[in-house]
Amino acid sequence: MTPKAAKKKRWVRARPLSPVLHPGDRTESSVESARDDVFAEAFRLSPHPIGITELETGRCLEINDACLAIFGFRRDEVIGTTTLMLGIWPDPLDRARLIERLRAEGAVRNLEVSMRLKTGERRQFLISTNVITLKGKACILTIGNDITERKQAEEALRRFNESLEQRVEERTSALRTVQARQQLLLTSTPVVLYACRASGDYGATFVSENVVEQLGHRPQEFTDHADFWINHIHPDDRAYVRAGLARTFDHGRHIHEYRFLHKDGTYRWLRDDVRLLRDEAGAPLELIGFQVDVSGQKWANEALRAGEERFRLFIEHAPAAIAMFDREMRYLGASRRWMEDYQLHGDLLGRSHYDVIPDFPTWWKEVHRRGLAGEVLNADEDRFVRSDGSIQWITWNVRPWYSEGKVGGIVIATEDVTARVEAKRALHESEERSDQVIRLANFGIFDHDHRTGKVYWSPVMREMYGVGHHEPASVERYFGLIHPDDRAAVVTAMKVTTHSVGDDLNLIEHRVVRPDGSIRWLSLRSWTLFDNEGTDRRPTRTLGVTIDITKRKQAEEALKISERRFASFMDNLHGFAWIKDSHGRYLYVNRLFQESLVAGLDWKEKTARELWPKEIAEQYEINDKKVWETRVPLHAVAPFIQNGEVRHALVSKFPIVDHKGSPALLGGVAVDITERKQAEELLRQQADLLNQSHDAIFVWKIGGGIVYWNRGAEELYGWRSDEVIGHSSHTLLNTSSSATTKEMEARLAQEGRWYGEVTHVAKDGRQLIIESRHVRVMYGGQEYALESNRDITERKQAEEALHRQQVQLEELTSKLLTAQEHERRRIARDLHDDVSQRLAALVLEVASFESHPSVMRADLAQSLTALRQGLEQVSDDVHSLAYRLHPSLLEHAGLRPAVEDHVQQVSRRTGLPIRLKIAGVSAAVPLDHATCLFRVMQESVQNVVKHAQATLVTVHLRGSSKGFGLSVTDNGKGFNVKELSAQKQGLGLSSMEERLRQLQGAFQIESRLSQGTKVCAWVPYDGEGL
Repeated sequence: MTPKAAKKKRWVRARPLSPVLHPGDRTESSVESARDDVFAEAFRLSPHPIGITELETGRCLEINDACLAIFGFRRDEVIGTTTLMLGIWPDPLDRARLIERLRAEGAVRNLEVSMRLKTGERRQFLISTNVITLKGKACILTIGNDITERKQAEEALRRFNESLEQRVEERTSALRTVQARQQLLLTSTPVVLYACRASGDYGATFVSENVVEQLGHRPQEFTDHADFWINHIHPDDRAYVRAGLARTFDHGRHIHEYRFLHKDGTYRWLRDDVRLLRDEAGAPLELIGFQVDVSGQKWANEALRAGEERFRLFIEHAPAAIAMFDREMRYLGASRRWMEDYQLHGDLLGRSHYDVIPDFPTWWKEVHRRGLAGEVLNADEDRFVRSDGSIQWITWNVRPWYSEGKVGGIVIATEDVTARVEAKRALHESEERSDQVIRLANFGIFDHDHRTGKVYWSPVMREMYGVGHHEPASVERYFGLIHPDDRAAVVTAMKVTTHSVGDDLNLIEHRVVRPDGSIRWLSLRSWTLFDNEGTDRRPTRTLGVTIDITKRKQAEEALKISERRFASFMDNLHGFAWIKDSHGRYLYVNRLFQESLVAGLDWKEKTARELWPKEIAEQYEINDKKVWETRVPLHAVAPFIQNGEVRHALVSKFPIVDHKGSPALLGGVAVDITERKQAEELLRQQADLLNQSHDAIFVWKIGGGIVYWNRGAEELYGWRSDEVIGHSSHTLLNTSSSATTKEMEARLAQEGRWYGEVTHVAKDGRQLIIESRHVRVMYGGQEYALESNRDITERKQAEEALHRQQVQLEELTSKLLTAQEHERRRIARDLHDDVSQRLAALVLEVASFESHPSVMRADLAQSLTALRQGLEQVSDDVHSLAYRLHPSLLEHAGLRPAVEDHVQQVSRRTGLPIRLKIAGVSAAVPLDHATCLFRVMQESVQNVVKHAQATLVTVHLRGSSKGFGLSVTDNGKGFNVKELSAQKQGLGLSSMEERLRQLQGAFQIESRLSQGTKVCAWVPYDGEGL
């Protein structure tokens, strides 16, 4: 089965409501299959990350490619692993809340969550989840959409809008009317404003009064002692703070958080926003800072930072551009803002203003002339066309300056009010500028004038209390909105604030019941001003600031619930869980850990070395160090001691980060896998035994992929185990057999085994003939096939070669019998037609002598001479015939004389020149070796005479200590050796090869068209006397 088919099959099983199919339901089955195919293809090709996890365990069952690409994991890292172990959830509580909703509702739509990629990067996702049933288990189908860029764009747009509104509102003249409220911010806001020197010990030059409330120290303590501030910073944070202040000089601003020693001896966390103030020349002038106590409520400081930023910009960046000129309109000086507004560069001192800006309007020159004449001129909103064609709206003022009672020149001050003009046109909000500043700071402000009884509530405060803008503000109305359970405490606090004895800030947190019935938590800070000193002091004004702390209270309550839920989850976890600090001290362990491992021990704030043996504790510390250094989870198998027994657990350790994303704590969970380790060891030993086999042994899931691959399989096929796991064996090895794979699997299902020969293809492309045995086995309720394969390629090749030799031998035998019969007929014919006839003639001649003895006496001598010559001729022919059948010279004189004699006779009979070279050959050559070489030489020379059309033949016979070699070379027409090999060989070549094969010799023919032929033969012989 291909991987794609396997995936489709898996999806059919994964459908939550699959109907039962019957053999006759063909139409419904096809529709169901098509729908499964479409769903599987949509799951795989979806550009959105999709995953399926078990509801109870959280293990991941399936994910698509988009999910792997976005999160950066490999499939084998994810499948079977929980999202918590992968660290995908920055806050595990988010997942816990999602699971609760799924259990209650069955589905969650369009939920925004934060998730962590493999690289550690956090991104925002919009997810939808649904509970499905898979193999009888409740599972979660989740589809997500990465909305990080969209959220970033929304946040950037929000910040841009806030910045735009901030700049517009800060540049309105209406802010000049809120000096009293600015004083309120300096004294009653939780932000401490300070200034310090920009060099040396950074000694404080100014600290706002509310530092007493925040840190318990008086401002004079900071300003009177230059090292007071740095000495009260926590020793571990001083270097960090000094480095941050140094970076302020490079970037103009730095924000850091550190611990500061309170008057009561405790350390408070402060968030310090430091800005560098430079003079007009750009030299460091002073450091301005804003401190906020963020102990326990860092999450609630966003609104305070916004107000602090606006207040800093209002104080530090006065919107003015100033330039000073002499009577000739030459520059005497220009501020940096002037340079920036008019896009000027370089040194302007001494240069004419009209040279610097050549296209200066004529009416402006008239203004300059009138200013040099002593007039003071100004304009609130004047239109100015810049050199690049853009329009700029400015407020300007031209004043003469005097030297010795005379006008020495003019000073021009301008302010870019383009944003203000555009805002006035677009929003028409000039009457509400000051209230908008406070609204953007998210502070609710009230002002109670005790002398007149008038009460002022800012728009933000009205919004907090749910009071309309046109409803009258009063103290009674204020107290009436306070929650009944908190009203008495607030009334008492306000009375204390207005008491003539003290003038401290009052801080109280309480609830309000808005007219719509909703309840909000507010933090109130108030301060009362008095008109006299001593006991005659009377309250004149009470100023207050309120901050909405509903979210903080909700978060605190949610945190309590989450902690209780976390404790309940951990105490019922079927495994050990713990949390350590950066020094390796245990801060938390769950109930199973406490009861099983540290029962009766004082484990709190103890290290592993204090609780466990040294060798085990050292291993724990090594793994802890890896997590601290890499900042990524670690999964390992580690020993532990339970009831005096050393056992093994699967351990996951992971960093727990703080609000900065830095590791603060180390968490861990462990599951006892001792029994599983023992089983795995047994399996490993069994696998080692299988690896000792030379046969290729592997296991594959019936209908699935390979799950085991032994060393013999690696050696035979060339694939490593990690390359084949999960692949179909038939597809991987390109299995070919007389039986199809379906027939093999059917035979396995019916009989539990299959045996036969198959053809496999190795990794390097080699074709292998395999003797294969398949046995069906059951493991974990699943059917598998144990396949044992033996390479019989060489045996099969040897069998085929033997068969070919047998066929060739049968053909040779047939040829020999045919040749033998042909030779017998030829000999019989020669004897009958030639020798027999001539002997008959001689017999008649002798008979004639017997019949006429007297007649023959006269010429007896002559007749006997003729008779003798006839008998000699017959004797020579019989001898020649016998020589051709078997040269007696070979048997009696040896190989060398026989070869010499044969070469001379052929050359004499045919006229063909034959060169003979013999070396190292004695008479001691065995008869069978000599006969073999002689017949090869005889047949080769005969072939040259018959077919080669040669003009020269060379016969070379050479002996050595290892055997005898023969070569017959001619310069004839030659032939194509390949064509000869493809055709059936004649009896001559076959007989030569067969003679040499019987003596373990070698035979070779080299020939090319028109270039002659060379026949080589070699017979091994280790005898002596050569």
